[in-house]
Amino acid sequence: MHIPQEGSTMLFCDNQSSIKLVKNPIYHARTKHIEIEHCYIREHVTIGDVEFAYIPTTKQEPDMLTKPMGRLKFAESRRQLGLTDVDELILYQFFLTSGNKKHEEFRTRS
Repeated sequence: MHIPQEGSTMLFCDNQSSIKLVKNPIYHARTKHIEIEHCYIREHVTIGDVEFAYIPTTKQEPDMLTKPMGRLKFAESRRQLGLTDVDELILYQFFLTSGNKKHEEFRTRS
């Protein structure tokens, strides 16, 4: 696309070992098999195109799109992404069309 990038791309990762490996390329026998994969990323970290930041696993919002999870965790992830439950929308629409004053209470709760 050849669009110039302003600033660096921030990548959030819940694996602190991976972040340390990318930022500090010390050779270890246990990391030999991933050395080639990290070279490309290290290069871009070094020139400032990419930055890594730690984020706890519990705060990984996109997990709901890639992993199975319980109902409560799913609802929390959905809320973090700014998505709304369809059933809540239908209920809110009902309150609005019925003239019921409780829709204000419902709206502030969501």
